[in-house]
Formats: sequence, structure tokens, C-alpha cells
Amino acid sequence: GKIGDNKEDAAEAAKSMKPPQGFSWWSYFTNVGKISPVPKDLPFGQIPEGVTRLGATFVVDGDDIAYAWADRIPGDHPDVNKILQEIA
Repeated sequence: GKIGDNKEDAAEAAKSMKPPQGFSWWSYFTNVGKISPVPKDLPFGQIPEGVTRLGATFVVDGDDIAYAWADRIPGDHPDVNKILQEIA
């Protein structure tokens, strides 16, 4: 998915998210700028599509997907212990 695809889910996820201690938005955006692929012909002020893509988590068992999670907002990762309980 892309940021903004589901505004209700994103708003709900954002309520429970707290940045880790020592988190710096400046550092975050500086790193995003360094590692995000930016096309040379991208007009100034436009955001590269790769920056708006959200991540996911999968547990694969052979040919089967045992668990799938789609991030609702950046950093919205599933709890590892819950994953392990669910697939056990």
C-alpha cells in the first residue's frame, strides 16, 4: 500500500505509536533522503513514489503464507511475540 490509502487505519495506528526515546525527526528525514531512490528528472518539491510505499511482514512456510501484515503507517510493525503465538 501507499501512505494515505486507508486514512482510518492510519489514524488508528498513529494513536498508539510513540517515537523511541532519543528519536529525531531531522535525523529520520535526513536518512530517508539519503537512502531513497530519487529520479534525476523529478521536479523540485515532488515526493518520490518509493517514499510513500509502506512495508509488510510475512512468515512463509514452504509454499504457504502462514502470516501476513501490512503496515498502516511507517514503523507500524507487528509484535513478534503475537506473530509467534499466531503461527504456532
